[in-house]
Amino acid sequence: MSLCTFSNEYLIKGSTMVDNIFISDYLPKATGDQVRVYLYGLLMCNVTEGKDNNIQSFAEELNMEIDDVYKAFTFWKELGLVEIVSKNPLEVRYIPILSAKAEPKKYKASKYSEFNKELQEMFPERMITPTEYNTYYDLIETQKIDIAAMLLIAKYCISIKGSNVKYPYIITVARDWAKNGITTVKSVTETIEEHEKLTEEVKAVLAALGKKSPPDFEDKQLYIKWTKNWGYNSEAIILTAKSFKNRGSMEKLDKVLDEYYRMGLFTSQEITDFMKERNKMYDIAKTVNKNLGLYYESLDYIVESYISKWLELGFDEKALFTISVYCFKTSIRTLEGMNNAIHKFYGLGLLTTEAINSHINKLAERDKVISEIISLSGSLRNITQTDRDYFNTWHNEWGHSIDLIKYVAKAVSGQSHSFRQMNLYLAKFKDEKIFTLEKAQNSNILNSEITTDGKKKDSKNYIKHEYTKEELESFFYDIDKLSEE
Repeated sequence: MSLCTFSNEYLIKGSTMVDNIFISDYLPKATGDQVRVYLYGLLMCNVTEGKDNNIQSFAEELNMEIDDVYKAFTFWKELGLVEIVSKNPLEVRYIPILSAKAEPKKYKASKYSEFNKELQEMFPERMITPTEYNTYYDLIETQKIDIAAMLLIAKYCISIKGSNVKYPYIITVARDWAKNGITTVKSVTETIEEHEKLTEEVKAVLAALGKKSPPDFEDKQLYIKWTKNWGYNSEAIILTAKSFKNRGSMEKLDKVLDEYYRMGLFTSQEITDFMKERNKMYDIAKTVNKNLGLYYESLDYIVESYISKWLELGFDEKALFTISVYCFKTSIRTLEGMNNAIHKFYGLGLLTTEAINSHINKLAERDKVISEIISLSGSLRNITQTDRDYFNTWHNEWGHSIDLIKYVAKAVSGQSHSFRQMNLYLAKFKDEKIFTLEKAQNSNILNSEITTDGKKKDSKNYIKHEYTKEELESFFYDIDKLSEE
């Protein structure tokens, strides 16, 4: 056993080093699956516990067929980056890249002599290296591309990029077309003709983006995807491009159209309507932030996480502005704080400015009444939330009239803990089913409890009783039951 080892968690959460030579010299020659196999295998070289390190689990992790994994390792073996120690069971040993010695494939000189000659004539300013030639051969052999078709692809790439085009670019184009079955002279010719027809249309898209560069292969491939695969017409594409003119690229346009595609927006009218709605949401976000005293460089997250959801609840922009001002005045100055207020208004069914203002006016009128009650009780203090809770209980839950509550407040004026006394007397009125001022004045509850000098009389007529533990538990059970009901 080794003295020191890495834990499996360390290895999983750590990093796997990849040489820059691999990225610059080897990666351009490989397919996506071949790169995946090499990198995942590199990771598995370090992980010794917690994962099955065999061909079956390896293929399952990468969602690949076992045979395809073996072919990928064979590819890297031919480049000298791995050694296949055993085929059954498959055992692969990684070799340091600086020590790698490619296992060159042997191709018949006669098979590629004419290809070599014609390809070299396309690059009069430089000599094509054996490595570059070998990369072309590998691609032709593995992707079953006609030699003449490969020459047509190279010529097409030169027409786009010029004679200084790098061979990885040509390889990428050829591999991309091969994946779509474009491997013959006929299919390559048809594809090139299709691309040429699209030149003016793609130029119009680039112009809508504010770009003056001529369209390249990638631009045309994207345009084909948008029109053929996704079903957009040029009008819808150009309309979208103009929405961020001088602020984006074909890649950004691709992301936006991908979003529209997933949202089911295809026609110019659908996209126009969505843009208007989106621009409206951004304007609302700016005003809400201003009202709350906030500033954000980007509004994308705010629109997505707050504005769009508030509008979905049924609030209009005027209502959102009203609530944002209300929040600022009550020291709620965050979007999340406003979000909580929004949901409280929604719970009350207050979705318009008129309904919200009416509710707030009622609250203001209620506070005026509470302030008068506090004054009648002999205090000059400000209103607290406890006062509001008491008033709600007395007036809305117990059913006492405001005149009755004021009557009791005046009766306890000058006493300490005046609101405590009010709770006691109003509870007694409730027990006696007295809810109006007239009935309260005809009762002797306050008269029997308050002396002429404003002090509470001693109560001598109440019945004293020692309750048992069982009786008390029964009482509290009844109270709990009532609160649940």
